[in-house]
Amino acid sequence: MEYVIEDTKTTSGTREIPMSDEVYACFQRILANRKKVKKEPMIDGKCGFLYLDKNDMLMVALHWEKYFQHICEWHDSSQFTTFFTTFEVKDMSI
Repeated sequence: MEYVIEDTKTTSGTREIPMSDEVYACFQRILANRKKVKKEPMIDGKCGFLYLDKNDMLMVALHWEKYFQHICEWHDSSQFTTFFTTFEVKDMSI
């Protein structure tokens, strides 16, 4: 698999999205808690990707699709119902 970061075809395709301090802090926490790797993956001169797979490579769409598929399967299973009927949430505040 080859990883490529492509520019948009036109400047109209480039978006600058403002980031709140809370979101920035969340991204910093993700990076700080991420497993330390021997060699940081670099794609087209960019590094510091938030999520890596078990082989220390970038997580791609296929990873996320499978995670969501497993979550949906788990949700539809009896395990989900059993888990949440026996688990009492004391405090959901962060």
